[in-house]
Amino acid sequence: QDCVVTRLQAVYPDALTVHRLDQVTSGLLLHARGKEMQAALSMQFERRQVGKCYEAIVQGLIEGEAGEVDLPLIVDWPNRPKQVVDRERGKPALTRWRVMARDVEAQRTRVALEPITGRSHQLRLHMASL
Repeated sequence: QDCVVTRLQAVYPDALTVHRLDQVTSGLLLHARGKEMQAALSMQFERRQVGKCYEAIVQGLIEGEAGEVDLPLIVDWPNRPKQVVDRERGKPALTRWRVMARDVEAQRTRVALEPITGRSHQLRLHMASL
């Protein structure tokens, strides 16, 4: 009964949920005021007009300064909700990446990630492939 949208609607009765990005991690909630704005924002997500950029620290020193990972992903049924790379049956998944910094001593790389598609576990799997 106690959730974000309920609290929002106590102040803004017309508040509606548009999207929950990465709900099980740090996440981001997007709400709209009214059905018309909710539909307009939802359409932007559907048409992939919403840009997303993440920062991550990954183990290892990534070679190169920027690139793309284009590996298709599918549900790993015995271990769901995890995903695996599957070149035959996977759905397209594309991530653009750019190195922001390297920590040679700790053997880590800070990267900016731009998911072009939005598959579950996409960023994690794509970074692991590097």
